[in-house]
Amino acid sequence: MGVTTFSGPVRVGRTNPREVVTSRKMAGESTHTGMNGAAEVFVTQRNELESDFDDASSIVVSQIMVDLTGLASSANGDIIGNPSGGVAYLTQVTTSDQGTIFGVTMECFEDPASGSATIGLHSASENTGTEDDPISGLTSDVCITAVAQSVGVRKANDTGKTALATKYLYLVSGASGNATYTAGRLLITIYGSRNG
Repeated sequence: MGVTTFSGPVRVGRTNPREVVTSRKMAGESTHTGMNGAAEVFVTQRNELESDFDDASSIVVSQIMVDLTGLASSANGDIIGNPSGGVAYLTQVTTSDQGTIFGVTMECFEDPASGSATIGLHSASENTGTEDDPISGLTSDVCITAVAQSVGVRKANDTGKTALATKYLYLVSGASGNATYTAGRLLITIYGSRNG
């Protein structure tokens, strides 16, 4: 019996297989000085992967990596951002860019140092929040409850807290500690879906 060899991916279940549709920066990424720390490390990435079926549905995974170095925390419930000023939202979530959101996670890859290690994620209707502003001063909602961040800590969104379309995302301190961060790295992942 002869031997047949081939190379390349094997795909089943669709007549017109497609791979990654897009891989780029998030459309709503903040470009304001309020989220630029001394290290100026702030990266977003958005990937859209289509289904293995012919319904043109897709999963959209958007990620935000924040280096806390140079940013500052203040009192419990206050926005984390650049102490020199500027609006401090991370990104604006839109259905056209992120799809219909079904999940959000935040994971720590470097221990926060100097500033408050208890950090949560909030959504707000306004894009005007700056460092040291109380998040309660905005029309806001908790997306991920603040927890003590250390390497390996990963937390998903609170139950039902995925109605983020048109909202702006902010990091918020969950404890007192008025100081500038000297370390800390967080990865926020937003999961969405799109049909048609």
